[in-house]
Amino acid sequence: VCHPSAGLLVQELATAGLRVAVWLADECHRLGDVVAVMESASPVTRLGFTGTPFRSVAHERLEAWDVVAVRYGLADALADGVIVPPRFVFPEDDSDHIDHTIAVARDAVGPGVVSAVDIEDAEWVAEELRKAGVRCEAVHSRLTAEENRARLGRLERGELKCLTNVGLLVEG
Repeated sequence: VCHPSAGLLVQELATAGLRVAVWLADECHRLGDVVAVMESASPVTRLGFTGTPFRSVAHERLEAWDVVAVRYGLADALADGVIVPPRFVFPEDDSDHIDHTIAVARDAVGPGVVSAVDIEDAEWVAEELRKAGVRCEAVHSRLTAEENRARLGRLERGELKCLTNVGLLVEG
């Protein structure tokens, strides 16, 4: 059963005399208050998924999960060729930053993602890359989910060389 409210689901199951056999949770590092609800349900088995690296944020924790069964870290993904090593730019000024970003984007073998400091920066970098002939668009929280999905789809299909973002692509 998939339910929009974990607490309500547990109450409904208890009222019906049923209990939770398996509790599946996506983005399990971010469950927060849901952990207490899950524990009150006393599931026979708990299975949580997350693709987000541990960031030492107090409300993001894995201690509610008994054992980490599979850990696939950034080093594993790099070794398998799933991701490429990040390139960090420490510009003297904006012109150095964008010149280097354009050069990296032009020389990249496959698609890429450029992280920006804010939405305006993401839009500006995408525009500068387009002016330089690099097919690029920004994804961010001011766009609709449909717009962001369409842009991600264009990157996946090879219609874009890169996307710029402000943390939108680092989780989930």
